[in-house]
Amino acid sequence: MTIFMDGFSVKTESENQFTDITGRISGSVSRSGLSSGIASIFLLSTTSSLIICENEGGLLEDIVRRAMFFAPDDIEYRHNKAWGDNNGRSHVKATLYRQDLTVPVRNGELLLGTWQSIFLLEFDVRPRERRVSITMVGDV
Repeated sequence: MTIFMDGFSVKTESENQFTDITGRISGSVSRSGLSSGIASIFLLSTTSSLIICENEGGLLEDIVRRAMFFAPDDIEYRHNKAWGDNNGRSHVKATLYRQDLTVPVRNGELLLGTWQSIFLLEFDVRPRERRVSITMVGDV
């Protein structure tokens, strides 16, 4: 059993921005040398999320619209009063999704379905640099 740790940063520019990070995670799996195991992906953030979904424009819009339904721009957020950073809705949106994913590794590759991509979904109201940590456990 081998453990391999890796990570990378992602610069985001705007609220509700999707960044496809599948290739970067696949690169980490390749560097690990693992033939089988699991990749645990963790996002060090409270105002962005990780999701697996199809890379189709209408679906991505639907995901953002649903998040906006649960955390609209035009209501009062107590967090904004506490911190003055006007991103209370960003925190609420991020709790609807996740900051961690676990993906199997088989034959040295991420085991993803034909239409599955891994995205970082930014909810913060200003540009950010996000850190993604990957821990892989498996056999070489």
